[in-house]
Amino acid sequence: MNRDNTLRIMFCALLLVLGVIILARSEAPQAQVTVKFETTALPTVSEIPEIETPELLQVTEAVNRYSDLSVTEADIETMARLVYLEARGESFAGQRMVAEVVLNRALHEAFPDTVQSVIFQSGQFSPAGLIYTTEPEDEQYEAVRTALAETPITDADVVFFSRAGFNSDIFASVGNHVFCRY
Repeated sequence: MNRDNTLRIMFCALLLVLGVIILARSEAPQAQVTVKFETTALPTVSEIPEIETPELLQVTEAVNRYSDLSVTEADIETMARLVYLEARGESFAGQRMVAEVVLNRALHEAFPDTVQSVIFQSGQFSPAGLIYTTEPEDEQYEAVRTALAETPITDADVVFFSRAGFNSDIFASVGNHVFCRY
């Protein structure tokens, strides 16, 4: 099995786990999920279809921990630029998780309490000095707005990400980033 197939399988498994977590935390009636595992040969890359968000992961009445956080259009712009610099080329979920790290920090007692202060805190986000020299794409704005509007896909204490992992309390590894708890 090549590395690309292994990564795809791990990402699908992560999506399934995140979906189950979201479903378990929602106040909606619990759906019964049956998972059947079969042993089959792995498809080739050309045989793997585009993955759409399963209905299981769609939450109709989202409860968002960021609803009390004051976020301006300027904050959204700055976050989209940071997401572009830190995670362009990563999956949408990976970009959204970078945005959620910023929002989680703004709510965490160990970090500043505004989006701008979190992003420009000394020694935290290495590309912060390039924020105003870049132009994010629609995907980065969508990742930020989705993070703000929908049920978070990270735990509230997920406040770090890096390529190697900030500490041993790993929440998830998505693409080239390892997301860690405080």
